Amino acid sequence: MGTFMGHFIPGSFFFGFGLWWTIQIWINFFRAQGKKNQPFRCRVTYPCNCFRLKCCSSTCWEGLLKVFLTGFGIVGETITGFDDNWHFVHMGNAQHITMFFMFGLTGVVDLMHFYKAPIPKKCDYLSVVLALVVECILFMFHLHGRTMLDIHVHTLLIYTLYFTIAAVLAEMYFDRHMLAAFIRSFLFLAQGTWFVQAGFILYNPLPGALPWKEDSPHEVMLVTLFFTWHLGCLFVIMLCIGGVVNCCLRYRGSNCRRDDMAMQRLLDTDSNGQTMVRMDASDSDIEFQSVPTRIADDDL
Repeated sequence: MGTFMGHFIPGSFFFGFGLWWTIQIWINFFRAQGKKNQPFRCRVTYPCNCFRLKCCSSTCWEGLLKVFLTGFGIVGETITGFDDNWHFVHMGNAQHITMFFMFGLTGVVDLMHFYKAPIPKKCDYLSVVLALVVECILFMFHLHGRTMLDIHVHTLLIYTLYFTIAAVLAEMYFDRHMLAAFIRSFLFLAQGTWFVQAGFILYNPLPGALPWKEDSPHEVMLVTLFFTWHLGCLFVIMLCIGGVVNCCLRYRGSNCRRDDMAMQRLLDTDSNGQTMVRMDASDSDIEFQSVPTRIADDDL
């Protein structure tokens, strides 16, 4: 990860999944608010029901995406880890390969859980905790010989990992509390944005950008200030996402109610219990033979 792209790619990985979880958590929360007999329940992965296609809901796309992206990272780190004589000399790449492998393992566990493989309950949560613990250990011993600025940037990331591990464990035990899932998504988003920010601080790709003073206490304080801004902005963004999701669900619900009311105005039942559909006031009624019972919602 000693390049800008080496920080940007894993940062995008964490941010993308954190954003997806945030949207799905808000959707489940608002739906649970409208259904008293369907309480909110936390989960590691969420089905893709965006396009209402059978292939989307019947496939664990989130698990497949984890396996694919981490596999891509493993291949990239392996290729760049060899020197010109094809000797693997970059031990930092070996650490990154290990981190990618552990998060790829969470995708495998997600697939096993989705397809009802005989694995212990909550194993999907434990796999995430294991991946985070391994990442935390690797970063703790990844800073030998680094500058003050580099160490501080990665130390803030390690603090984020501590809280993320605690959040996932809390969500595993308090799986009916929305805040547990909310905090987990918030910390994954923070990890993602800070990875990208670290890339700009340590390996800024913009032409003409002034380099940071790597041993300046003033620059270290500025980095800390940036980190707190990340946390505050992400919290506001998550609240805004909740507002947008709420508005979309309300709009969709109002359209469904209008459709139901329009259908009810078209349906009528005569004295013999036969269902009739009125197409227009001036037209004659179109009669359908039916049993004098309530029409099921699936038949409308």
